[in-house]
Amino acid sequence: MSLAHSLDRPMPLQFTAQQRRVVQMVRDTAEHLLIRATAGSGKTTTLTEAAWHLPTPSSALYFVYNKHAAQGVEQRLPPGMQARTLHAYGLGLLARTGRSSELKDDKTADLLDGLGCFEGILARPIDRALRLMLARAWDLYREMQLCASNSDDLALLLTLAGWPPPLPLAPLSPRPPDWRFCVGP
Repeated sequence: MSLAHSLDRPMPLQFTAQQRRVVQMVRDTAEHLLIRATAGSGKTTTLTEAAWHLPTPSSALYFVYNKHAAQGVEQRLPPGMQARTLHAYGLGLLARTGRSSELKDDKTADLLDGLGCFEGILARPIDRALRLMLARAWDLYREMQLCASNSDDLALLLTLAGWPPPLPLAPLSPRPPDWRFCVGP
């Protein structure tokens, strides 16, 4: 779609004044825009509509949070525009440069190992589980920008990281045949 056609594209009638303003700003300015809105307010709908109003939508890239979102939004974008996660885009860049794109599941744990954080606690299976949980907690702490002095942040971090780790249940022993409840002296 050319710029002339994008200017002629009518905005959906149900758009709010704020949504119309976002699309208008995408259409009228080359500046970077920061759009903040609450969950369920129509950000995806607004941004997919705004994509149709870009001067050259096929040269733009639409970033989404996860693969599921990419699949859901891609058919709503202008022809030639792709929806990608940051990870998929980064892997594509690595592939085009010929650099290794091998993914490591335990990257953070390996980095923490290299710093000596887990020295001596890798012998038992429960130690390995603890190591992985701590590495996951570290990743979450950084990604979510949690505050170590906030008890709610720490509780959330431990919950998301899987603390406490599930303990194996001891096998149940059968009740003795002469089991009786004792009432009184």
